[in-house]
Amino acid sequence: MSKRLLITLFCMMTPVLPGCNIEQIIPPSTDTDTVSVPDTTVQIYGVAITTSSIVSQYGVCTPQTVQVTAVVYSNRPVSMAWSSSNPAVATVDAAGVVTFRGLGTATITVTVVGKATWTASVSVTLTPCPAVDTTTTGSKVTGMSITPATVTMKMCVGLPAPTQQLTAKVEPATVDQSVTWSMNSAVASVNSTGLVTAKSLGQTMATARSVADTTVARNATIIVNDEGCGVAPADSTIQIVPDTITVGAGQTVTPTVVCRINGTITSACQPWFRSTSEEVAVVGPSSGIVTAIKPGTTRIIAQWSMLKQFPADTSVVIVPSG
Repeated sequence: MSKRLLITLFCMMTPVLPGCNIEQIIPPSTDTDTVSVPDTTVQIYGVAITTSSIVSQYGVCTPQTVQVTAVVYSNRPVSMAWSSSNPAVATVDAAGVVTFRGLGTATITVTVVGKATWTASVSVTLTPCPAVDTTTTGSKVTGMSITPATVTMKMCVGLPAPTQQLTAKVEPATVDQSVTWSMNSAVASVNSTGLVTAKSLGQTMATARSVADTTVARNATIIVNDEGCGVAPADSTIQIVPDTITVGAGQTVTPTVVCRINGTITSACQPWFRSTSEEVAVVGPSSGIVTAIKPGTTRIIAQWSMLKQFPADTSVVIVPSG
């Protein structure tokens, strides 16, 4: 509290006395009290769509909607805006649910806005369903179904690849129930019995084709994501080396990151980086390359992956003046 304010309070509580003229006792202060206002600026460090591409068919042979999920890494919650480049092929609602509308290709984009605008996209390709001869009866194949029709598998770093058994049923029950399974994708694979094994994040289709009538086929939608993988494996740690980095303005440096599970060095982590003061230095979210901007001090935080904030470690970056 300033001297001027103390004297003013005293004179307000005391009978008027000679000399209780505030302006004579002490001239008006040129100092002003300052109030620290919290920084409410939204800082976004990255955005990603967990599905790399959508390849499916338009028609009754496969589900006609799919959920697309975006992950935004920011210092506070932000809103997302979804859009489609070709609504005649696919539309998307505010929750990221894509609905197939026709044959062709489209790009689904999510946009988030903070200090800068970030976007992420996923391509959609829709082809026709296989033709099915519905006029045949008796000993002829009249249809087919796959259970489950849609499969969502969770693929987490450091854990075994998930699997899902598919079952095909040929109609009518009196015909040969044998089918052949196929899939041409980097997302997953399927064996001769219909067992699907995830290989990478994304979406694809597994196809079952009747042996009795090869014109009859059905598809199952396969979605592989890492949603809900939770924290990193138990007893895991991440470390940035060195603890303190000094780098001149305009220069770059890449710290070393060491991940361990149960004390053993591992490559299972996918480090994700951010700077606590981007005015001093910025860091590539996935590369870890630190670029000094101006003199000052900031902290570079490395976490296990983009989706897992813990464990994490911090390195102090000092940008000297001059």
